[in-house]
Amino acid sequence: MKISDRDVRLAVKRYEYDCEPLANIAADLGVSRQALWKRFRKLGVETAKGLATRRKLTCDYCGEEYEVTRSQYRIKVKNKRNFCTDTCYHLYLRSADTVYNRHMSRVSRDKVSKFYDLAPGNVVHHRDKNQFNTDINNLMVFKNHSDHVKYHHQLRQGEVTVKPVFNGGDFKSQFRRDFKDLPF
Repeated sequence: MKISDRDVRLAVKRYEYDCEPLANIAADLGVSRQALWKRFRKLGVETAKGLATRRKLTCDYCGEEYEVTRSQYRIKVKNKRNFCTDTCYHLYLRSADTVYNRHMSRVSRDKVSKFYDLAPGNVVHHRDKNQFNTDINNLMVFKNHSDHVKYHHQLRQGEVTVKPVFNGGDFKSQFRRDFKDLPF
């Protein structure tokens, strides 16, 4: 099948700006990857692994600009936050935006256990990532650690399908009149 000039222009845009792999673009156009590669070569589009593979991103913690490969770029642009090194990532986790305290984790479990029967594997999640905020509206319970991690990954990508087994915000709003004399 012959590729129209319009399709080739759109394919170049998808390859250079969206960093889509040639194989995916070729499959959408109904041609082989090699046929698309030949058209790119005629147009002067750089597809060599060593030359066209790097993209620039800015670290969300330190503000430094850094380079990543095309495949890493495809993954990183989907994330809300990008870090140049593991050090920046861990410093971000320790910053004021994210707080972890083992004692407050126990306090949160105690708070939730007044309204929901916690099983040993259940994980208490804080919506605002601040474990010092033990308001019942801020607390959710996941069945296990796996569901909790999936929730965070899906939250980053914008479509959450994992549901908590207990949601403090929904629970309180649903039974608000029953809780009017409780201290929270």
